[in-house]
Amino acid sequence: MSVVYVKVRTLSLHSIELPTLTSSENLVESLCSMPHLKDLSIQDTDVTEEFCTAMKAKGASIKVAILKLKGIDFPSSVSLESLAVSLCFMPNLTDLSIRSMDEIEELLSTLKDAATSIQGSFPKISEGKFSFNGKAQMDRESFLETLNDGANP
Repeated sequence: MSVVYVKVRTLSLHSIELPTLTSSENLVESLCSMPHLKDLSIQDTDVTEEFCTAMKAKGASIKVAILKLKGIDFPSSVSLESLAVSLCFMPNLTDLSIRSMDEIEELLSTLKDAATSIQGSFPKISEGKFSFNGKAQMDRESFLETLNDGANP
């Protein structure tokens, strides 16, 4: 019997449903167990509290470099905060795109608060290898300013 390994590099999740705690945790666990996953897109999805909590707990294990979030709906401000915190700890994240969300201003503001208060957040910024919504971020201050501009147009 031979074992086949699949090296998933790009994954697009559209309109996914996470009806149970287990399904949310399993999805996050799966994302963490894909060492070659570099490009992740999550679109048009109502994320659950459990998904965001699992992301917060495991965000540092996700290897993605490119993360696109579009049309995401959050059940609460707590879930939004959990996702924002998880983004801060993704060690390989070099390109973050957040678009077309009802709660985008709240997410950007929460992301700014998390990035400001968490030591070592967004490690690729200090290397000059980070962009947000297509705009290069040379340092932490430029990123925080970009988040502020996006949250307060």
